[in-house]
Amino acid sequence: MPRTRPHDDDAEESITSGTGPAYAVAGYGAPDTTGVHCSAFSEFCFFCTYQKNADAVGSEADLYGNLVEMADNLTTLKREPSAIAHHISTAYKSTVQHYVPDKPNWSVASILRHLLYSNTFEGMFEDGVTSMFTSLIARQNSALVDTTSGQVIEDNRYVY
Repeated sequence: MPRTRPHDDDAEESITSGTGPAYAVAGYGAPDTTGVHCSAFSEFCFFCTYQKNADAVGSEADLYGNLVEMADNLTTLKREPSAIAHHISTAYKSTVQHYVPDKPNWSVASILRHLLYSNTFEGMFEDGVTSMFTSLIARQNSALVDTTSGQVIEDNRYVY
């Protein structure tokens, strides 16, 4: 099915049919959702439910603060958001979950959602956007030139 360029005034078909994200911030296979913030979901979020323990700041007893510090450190190291969410999940399950009443599961999707969209972790969303732009540029570059003729493929130049 031919795709139309978004700048064509007389385009009859949508360029969005059969499309997906340029960069899947939630990792491969993440389902679409109706909202992006934790409040749009019924899933448990440790970061939304709990806060720092003022009496334990800087100690092993500050379970919330330790997870926040881990996320901040990994963000500073420019790790991918999905990798940070997996690290947080592992740490939660091994060091925090057994202290939480009813020991709720905290899914990687819920963690990632909070990391990206809560505004708690400065730079995390911006890093995701940078990854999206990098992916767009790489994808366009990989299909931009006809390898036989060496000429720019005009339809592909306008795709993204």
